[in-house]
Amino acid sequence: MSVEVPFWPHFLFRVFEPLSCFGGYIFPLLDLNKFIVDSTPNVPPPETIHPSSVVLAGQLGNIYAVLGLLSFLIHHNTTDPKVFRNYILAYVFSDINHLYATYRGVGWDTFVDPWAWQNLLTWGNIGMTVFMLVNRILFLLGVFGNAKVSETHRKRS
Repeated sequence: MSVEVPFWPHFLFRVFEPLSCFGGYIFPLLDLNKFIVDSTPNVPPPETIHPSSVVLAGQLGNIYAVLGLLSFLIHHNTTDPKVFRNYILAYVFSDINHLYATYRGVGWDTFVDPWAWQNLLTWGNIGMTVFMLVNRILFLLGVFGNAKVSETHRKRS
């Protein structure tokens, strides 16, 4: 009893995105230092990691957990296509800011050079974020079809 969406946005927003957010949550739990160091490829790792970086990385992991949970719950439970679309729109805003923050940390040369993205985290922070942003915009433009009230919900109303 949720909003009906075509296969591709269904897979991206209801399956892939919550799982990838879970990855963003679990990575800093498994290896916090690697998570921090891999955030800025092509920069020599520091001898010690500042406690502020530890706190911020842990908080970022928590944000990924919340986003993944919200993504799953909203996309699987809302019966209102406007809620579904507005949540996607909020993610567009988030993607743009995520990319800008990454750009500020890695610099222009690394940001625009996929060969410089030497680890999974950088591919996620740049490549996957751009991929999801483009797909969100295409969805909002109706390229994949539109979200609509499910037939099951319409019959009950």
